[in-house]
Amino acid sequence: MIHFEGDTIYQNNGKTKKSWAVSAFLETYNVLGEEPLETQNRLFKEIIPIAEEYYDTLSETARIRYDFWKQIELNRITPQTFTYTTQVATTIKQWELTISPEGLYYRDISGSYKQPNQLLPQLISDFWFYGPLWPIPDLYTRKLLVATIRNAFMQVGSIASYKHFQLFEYPVIANTKQWTSGDYHASSFVIVRDYGIEYGDQNFHDGLLFLGFFSFEHCLNCMDLATKQLGQQAVSEINRLTQPDNKPVTNTSANIISTKPTISNERSKQLYMDNGGQIHYIYLDGFGDEYHATQADEAQWKQELIQKYTERLQEETNETLLASLLRSLAYHNVTNGEAILLNRASTESLRNRQAIFMALWKENKSENAVTILLDILKEKNIDSYWHDYAWTSLTRMPDSQTARNWIVECLKGNNERFFQKALDVLFVWSLNGKSGLTELLASGQLSWQNKINNPEFYQTITTLQQIFTEQNNPN
Repeated sequence: MIHFEGDTIYQNNGKTKKSWAVSAFLETYNVLGEEPLETQNRLFKEIIPIAEEYYDTLSETARIRYDFWKQIELNRITPQTFTYTTQVATTIKQWELTISPEGLYYRDISGSYKQPNQLLPQLISDFWFYGPLWPIPDLYTRKLLVATIRNAFMQVGSIASYKHFQLFEYPVIANTKQWTSGDYHASSFVIVRDYGIEYGDQNFHDGLLFLGFFSFEHCLNCMDLATKQLGQQAVSEINRLTQPDNKPVTNTSANIISTKPTISNERSKQLYMDNGGQIHYIYLDGFGDEYHATQADEAQWKQELIQKYTERLQEETNETLLASLLRSLAYHNVTNGEAILLNRASTESLRNRQAIFMALWKENKSENAVTILLDILKEKNIDSYWHDYAWTSLTRMPDSQTARNWIVECLKGNNERFFQKALDVLFVWSLNGKSGLTELLASGQLSWQNKINNPEFYQTITTLQQIFTEQNNPN
């Protein structure tokens, strides 16, 4: 159980009680321990308003963590599953890794460190700042995971969106490095593998008692914990092995350590633009090895892309392209896309207004889109296609308040043709399981003759409006 008192956070899980200041909470690795990932995600989101109140007192590290949880929209993470292996000598171990909006789940299929097929969770932010919790040998997979998470930031380019763990090619270990302490009765060991560091305990009687793992990234970004578990000698050697030219490690996190020659960024820019600035698609499509952009590059390209897409939004007449432009601009936190299209709709042809309506309804389920559709019905001297199109479209909008208001207006009005069309729409809505409508239509009270001859007809309209209200508030 977590609760807040001022700038202090308290945890009581029945066994232990802990408390942190907001800054310390945000800075601490795996701060919530064994809590389910879903619970942890919710709690971090709940802490953001509190952290905002004490923002001036937060450390730089805590501010970056605050930015991460303020900007991340977890439901934008594309679920993916990877399978891969690790190998020691001739022994091959199998792994499966799934990333989802909830977090990362490693499946130790072979039982390398846990029971076979045990699921091992990791919080998205811990992966982002500290690196993999369990082996991920392939650089390309690590890059794709980072790109997938970056796609979930509401403001691409925010402080935290580039502060992920270092991405580098793992060192080739010509001769296995190993440190052992203790004696033949009981000992502890640390072994550097090609894909990370193993550590554990064993004794003469029982053999292996415990086997744990640190990825290189985890070791370098969580130095205090690594030193505690592995010892200073091992950490110093790992630090040396993982640096080009044996230079000291720097926690810039956004840098890709590589000895490859500088590559022209024209190809990277093309990939960025072709994918609407959504980097993870570059990796998903298999072009990650060709992408070599810096944070500054992406910031510049983002502004160019926004300008280009905004201009196209004012010119395109294809509904699919318009919807795609709206989606891409929303990803880059541009919020005036709908306003641009609404402004266009006032002067466009019926065909182009149809395209604008379809784009806004498809992307945003916008009530303004319904208004554009209804304006078509108010046009005079137009052929039956446009009227039929508008009425048919209304049948697919049973939850739109604007559409409901229009149906009520038609039922109250004196246009018999519109009255009958409104009844047709209500009939289709009733087929979609809208409770109350079926019974009302079956009663025969909503009919043109009843309207003309029965003074109590408008009480039926009131009943219809009550049905709509109950559908909005099912509880």
